[in-house]
Amino acid sequence: LHMRSRFSNRSERFADAYRKGCTGSLAAWITKRFQGHRVIPKNMEEILADYADKGPKNIIPAT
Repeated sequence: LHMRSRFSNRSERFADAYRKGCTGSLAAWITKRFQGHRVIPKNMEEILADYADKGPKNIIPAT
């Protein structure tokens, strides 16, 4: 039951990141960054600007 809940929460975060325009590698990085949250924050663009040098180098945020 615990594993199903973890899988469900992670899937929900990935789906939310894709809905907000993230690419695959960006969605993976941002879901790892916000593991304790059910959804990605609304101010994702500001967060990406603040952490641009900490994330993977091969990501390009969708516009």
